[in-house]
Amino acid sequence: MALLAVVIPFGVSADEGKSVKFFGNSKYEKYYANYDVNTDGTHVETHDVIIKVLTEEGVKSANQAEVSYSESLEDAVIRAAYTIKKDGRRVEVASSNIQ
Repeated sequence: MALLAVVIPFGVSADEGKSVKFFGNSKYEKYYANYDVNTDGTHVETHDVIIKVLTEEGVKSANQAEVSYSESLEDAVIRAAYTIKKDGRRVEVASSNIQ
């Protein structure tokens, strides 16, 4: 039971109907959150996040992610962490790099 919080600051504004060029270091390709709430009030949150890195500065930001939760009340499980390279290779994050 945990909340995955990946914070990558960027700004985009657009007028309706107008195409605006994106100027961020990275962008969310996917953010899916699922909440299964049990009858006793406990719950399990599942987050599936894909962030596309666009610049070298974005690489620095994407190299770290935070999972915020209360150790006294919740358990956090990272089921997968990896990078997909431009050529399609999947590089797993070593469990020793997850703290």
